[in-house]
Amino acid sequence: MAKALTIKERAGRHRIMAQLRSWIAKHELERKDIAFQFGITPGHLRTLLNSNRTASEDQCQRALVMMDSRFKPHPKAPNFPKVAKPLPKKKKKVKRKATRKPNNLRPLTKAEGKFVKEVAESWLKVNKNASSDEYIEIVRALGIGIRS
Repeated sequence: MAKALTIKERAGRHRIMAQLRSWIAKHELERKDIAFQFGITPGHLRTLLNSNRTASEDQCQRALVMMDSRFKPHPKAPNFPKVAKPLPKKKKKVKRKATRKPNNLRPLTKAEGKFVKEVAESWLKVNKNASSDEYIEIVRALGIGIRS
């Protein structure tokens, strides 16, 4: 992964692309020919020249070579393809709703159901001020306790 550019590096790359834009206008060249030399599309070149995107170091070196024939890249620099390859599209991660875990408990038998009901009703008689939500919680806890 590439390191982040500093403000000076980014500004320098934008300056080179601005110089290239004025050089193209001065020599009355067509941008599609320049884009072909870079190995990119004319639309991508337009975004680089208008500073909507930051050019790569290689693109800046190519621009300097085009503008000044005295500046030569390193002889061991890799050769670049003439045609730009499109980047693969990134797949967006889909947020999924939280789903309840399936109930893996077996069903209550008839005897177990009767026992749970009797215990819950006796608890309800002792706790007369209890709400129906508390009663439901007691029944659930008893049912889970017996089946696990």
